Amino acid sequence: MLALGLTTALATSVGVGGEQPQIRLAAESFLSQRLEAIVENWLLVAPAANPAMLQIMRDRDETPPRELVPWAGEFAGKYLTAAAFVQQLTGDQRLAVTIRRVVDDLIATQTPDGYLGPWPRDRRLTGEGLWDAWGHYHAILGLLLHYDQTGYAPALRAAEKAADLLCRVFMDADRMMINDGAMGQMNYGVIHAMTELYARTRKKRYLDMAEWVVGQWDREGTGQYIKSALAGKRVCEFPAHRWESFHQFQGIVGLYEITRRAELRQAVEHIYWDGLAGDRHNTGGITSAEEMTGNPYDQRAIETCCTVAWLAFTADMLRLTGDPRLADELELSTLNSALGALPPSGRDCAYNTPMDGLRRYGQELHWQGPVGGPDLSCCSVNGPRPIGEIVRWAVVPMDDGWAVNFYGPCDISLPTVGRRRMKLRQVTEYPAEATVRIEITAAAGGGLPLFLRIPGWSERTALRVNAKPVRAQPATYASLLGPWKEGDVIELRFDFRPWFWVGERECEGKASIYRGPILLTYDRRFNPGTNPDALPPMDAAGIRLRAVRAATDWPQPWVMTKATEGEASLTLCDFATAGTCGTPYRSWLPIQGLEPAPFSRENPMRLVRP
Repeated sequence: MLALGLTTALATSVGVGGEQPQIRLAAESFLSQRLEAIVENWLLVAPAANPAMLQIMRDRDETPPRELVPWAGEFAGKYLTAAAFVQQLTGDQRLAVTIRRVVDDLIATQTPDGYLGPWPRDRRLTGEGLWDAWGHYHAILGLLLHYDQTGYAPALRAAEKAADLLCRVFMDADRMMINDGAMGQMNYGVIHAMTELYARTRKKRYLDMAEWVVGQWDREGTGQYIKSALAGKRVCEFPAHRWESFHQFQGIVGLYEITRRAELRQAVEHIYWDGLAGDRHNTGGITSAEEMTGNPYDQRAIETCCTVAWLAFTADMLRLTGDPRLADELELSTLNSALGALPPSGRDCAYNTPMDGLRRYGQELHWQGPVGGPDLSCCSVNGPRPIGEIVRWAVVPMDDGWAVNFYGPCDISLPTVGRRRMKLRQVTEYPAEATVRIEITAAAGGGLPLFLRIPGWSERTALRVNAKPVRAQPATYASLLGPWKEGDVIELRFDFRPWFWVGERECEGKASIYRGPILLTYDRRFNPGTNPDALPPMDAAGIRLRAVRAATDWPQPWVMTKATEGEASLTLCDFATAGTCGTPYRSWLPIQGLEPAPFSRENPMRLVRP
């Protein structure tokens, strides 16, 4: 076995010979139990419990008209997208049946000209204040995912009909899409749908529509994303800088992959890294009050939908660049902010998952739901998506092999030549523990090279292949060329020494403490008698962590430690568990003795150790 350095960019194909990898989380693991709850208590029951999700489409021309929020047309598409990713990760056939039923019912609501929204004839697509094209974007995305996973041709035809309508109404008439009331930040999201459709059909009309949207961005009253990025402006200084623009940025990635125009890649890389520097919070969540502000310490609401869109954008950027630091970002955001937005029951989710404060699962957005859709909101249908979307980045093609980005108890099946499979089993409690054992359980034809992500926060990683040490550098992929045989074992031990993000601005005088990828958090539930606003100060150099167990039965934390320094002590749990019982929590703690680390591409997590 040879350990090479950082490898080249990830391949853009789905895998060797067009086959896809498969990952299944180990039963009874923390993450699989949370995923099972999402399936049982939300994804399987949501369509029947909220029949208005599709009935609002059928009622579009009835009188009196329904009272709907401007984005009501997104509910079905977002549900399908989240459900499709979760079904791919779990393989749950009951969910597959539910998804097909929703897909068929959605298609049945489509008008002969392709319309897939809830608005009457005199308002559809162009009505003032409506996010109608945005709703079509999400419907197309959900239909395409179902087509990709099942080959169901009616889903592709419905997606094309909807896209053709958008092309006629907007591109052919050169009609701006800024009627969403936000400079087109929602409606121009269709650029991503067009690049996805072009990638599957190679129909020039969809590429033309994507290029038309880019031309629209140069006009006054729009986001002017590429122009602003190439001028070096910060994202928070763009004319439009709400979170919905992340889906347009996904369209820039897709358009670059089709055209290879250098200015597109230059623009989207500037956007991504500036957004990461200025707005990704310590939790992995992003934006404040739904906008890019250039301040990761801003204490305003961190909406779930913002983080969902950021994760989707980050997964695209990982595919584009092959930079393992983006896989670090996906892990951090998924295991902390995204998982923290979902209650242990799996039903509904939080609108706001703050760095410090309270979780109000399902209590903030019920005003969005139409009659007959009591649980529907932008976040409830979207919240499970990041957990399912692990399938997009867990194992990805690289060079002539596979890059392993996800660590946790799971089984992985990788296609090799001749439709054969290489199979891996991860035996581990990561991220609760530092060691990962990867067993090769099948290696048809000798398998393929493996590229193992070495996280940027793991400065001292021990890597062994069949007990022989192999060099591993942080923020790279360790290259293991094989050949492999059944029974080979790869062992990783990550550097779980605590690391810190030192606060500035609103968080000056405080720091966040991490153990591996997990943000450790104070929760009053585990610290009775302590005031969250009067926590004992600690010196970082003297902090010692010791694993402990919770005295309460449910919900059990994923990670729980006792942090002590001198006479001071706090019990800290993983951020995803913090606040699940309605108790106040804090992820910014009075930790002293450290200097802030400036953001850089070399240290995007602002890692500091004493």
